[in-house]
Amino acid sequence: TEERPFCCPDGGKGFQHNSTLVRHQCIHTGERPHEWLQCGKSFSDSSTLTQHQRRHWKGSPVSSPSAGR
Repeated sequence: TEERPFCCPDGGKGFQHNSTLVRHQCIHTGERPHEWLQCGKSFSDSSTLTQHQRRHWKGSPVSSPSAGR
């Protein structure tokens, strides 16, 4: 069992890293700091925003910013 020294004060769930706890706390606060201005949607996690953006780009004639890589 891995040590989980960072505990959520609202739910008691433990995490290995403080950054994971901070991301988890958005569940309790309702904070959604990752917003995409093109459609106005916001997300608590940046990876969820990236997934959402890919859905828009998939059907668009304009390629994604990373398409040239």
